[in-house]
Amino acid sequence: MLTSETKRRIDACRNVLVGKLPQPSNQVELITLALIYKFMDDLDEEAVKMGRKRSFFTGELAKYRWRNLLPQTVSADERVTLFSEGVEALGHAKKAAHLPGLFREIFRNAFLKFRDGRILTMFLTEVNGFAY
Repeated sequence: MLTSETKRRIDACRNVLVGKLPQPSNQVELITLALIYKFMDDLDEEAVKMGRKRSFFTGELAKYRWRNLLPQTVSADERVTLFSEGVEALGHAKKAAHLPGLFREIFRNAFLKFRDGRILTMFLTEVNGFAY
């Protein structure tokens, strides 16, 4: 069940995307991918806090961690590159071979359908507000 806060955040994400992704299905797809992407990094962070190792963003995928997307030292263009490459890498059979098949399948053939760094920054900032 959606709480009013979750619904508000999803609506805010859709409002950011509407100019770049006019089709609601594309908006929902990107929101879903971003939430799962963030969730994977959040799980890795929890594992580290508990003295375990990361299981998702390791090896070649380490540079694509969610937390690497948001610092202000990352330019909007770099953010677009990191996020789009990260989404594609998470679905790549070899680069993401260590991931459970479900996660690889979710990201298989996924890609960022726009290249506007300002919009992506606003969108990722909204998604970053979700907590699990």
